[in-house]
Amino acid sequence: MTPTDAYLTSIRYPHHYQRETSAAWLCFGVEALGYRPPETARGYRWCELGCGQGYTAALNAAADPRGEFHAVDLNAEHIDAGRALAREAGLDNLHFHLGDFGAWADEGHSLGEGFDFIVVHGVYSWISPDQAERLERLAARWLAPGGLLYLHYMSQPGMAAQAATQRLVATLAARHHDPRLGLEQGLATLARLREAGAGFFIAHPEAARSLDAALEGDRDYLAHELLGGHWRAMHVGEVMTRMAALGCDYLGSATLQENIDASSLPAGCLAALDGIDDPVARETLKDIARNQSYRRDIYQKRRRALTPSEHRDALLRQRVARLPGAPRRGPIRFSTPIGEVDGDDSLLLAILQALEATPSMSFAELARQPSLRGRIQQLSPALQMLTWAGALHPAQPCADATPGRRLNAILARRRLAGEEFSHLACAGIGAGIGFDLEQALLLDTARTMPDTDGHRLHRAANERARSLGIPAIAPPRWQRLVNETLPSWRRLGVL
Repeated sequence: MTPTDAYLTSIRYPHHYQRETSAAWLCFGVEALGYRPPETARGYRWCELGCGQGYTAALNAAADPRGEFHAVDLNAEHIDAGRALAREAGLDNLHFHLGDFGAWADEGHSLGEGFDFIVVHGVYSWISPDQAERLERLAARWLAPGGLLYLHYMSQPGMAAQAATQRLVATLAARHHDPRLGLEQGLATLARLREAGAGFFIAHPEAARSLDAALEGDRDYLAHELLGGHWRAMHVGEVMTRMAALGCDYLGSATLQENIDASSLPAGCLAALDGIDDPVARETLKDIARNQSYRRDIYQKRRRALTPSEHRDALLRQRVARLPGAPRRGPIRFSTPIGEVDGDDSLLLAILQALEATPSMSFAELARQPSLRGRIQQLSPALQMLTWAGALHPAQPCADATPGRRLNAILARRRLAGEEFSHLACAGIGAGIGFDLEQALLLDTARTMPDTDGHRLHRAANERARSLGIPAIAPPRWQRLVNETLPSWRRLGVL
């Protein structure tokens, strides 16, 4: 491998899930912004360009069998792994394709009629400018009118300082036949430079913090981010301009908190937006104010704005579900890139309490709660912040949960065997829901003992843990799992 190679294929991309890629999440965000998303009730088409091993695609397909899912990657090992998982889980609505979307853009290749959703995470910043331009053209051509493009990329100015350190790591790694060894040498060299008082780290303290995170991070992911032949932190204005030329209009961010200026910009910077109507200038200013490092843009092919009355009706129909681990008491504080933001506990806790024992509620149903009457104007931003923070998730009428349960049984077993999976399929939200090793043990045990009381279930789970050579679940943690996680999973179709 050399620093000029286009893309790293010798290391598999890890099993990472991106919640913002689901149709449910994107529709929720777009409606909150005042635009009409694609209709999903009678089915939709979804495609991921650069799908890795297909974990995100598999979770979304299992969680929402109404959709037709396609996943594209140029790494044959990735596609083989994705197909094997889909076959084992019986995901008939998920299709994998081996191919180079850059070449497909030039050849006019098609995967059928237009897609309602196209998602691109990570790869856009790791390919050459020429390949990125082809990706843009392909996505714009494949989108159906009104379809949404989720585009994730490293951005200026937050990632600007990382260009030098990335280049050093990639150059050092190119001397090794094993990219993992090369990556370790590059990171160790940066650590020595920092300890020696290198001027770069003094002038760029955020680079030192990024190095700390890298030293603790997933090496396979870092290999993809740092060792490819192309690495670009992009200016949002350039991306917006190119996409507009292809007929795709910028709507907002899939990082929902970023659509609320009061919660995502330093208070002293808000006045700087006054009088700036140009969308490119506004987004560029916001990126500077936030020192933006990553963006999750949403574009729509031929923007479809809602009228004020349509927007109100769309908000009232939105549904949300409470996730396990949501706060039960205050104070609620949001950790944001600009620091801690205090929430309104009287509002946020009232929302969470209303959702505690039900699969989901609509905006209209929440607004009728006695504790929330008269606060309808505050509900939408509150729901967006709680969703962004992981306490809530956009919900949908529970589709057939059978495919998700099949996949979840596989994922739990493989997690217990040592594979790094982080999410399960959840039909109640049409997306993935996080889980850890102890929750994998809970699911694997409860799935085979569905009517067992908590005490016997705990004993069986810990016997299973001993047989696997993993730590037993302590009683306080078990109580939280059986009293909160297990009922929530059952309401939402995880189990």
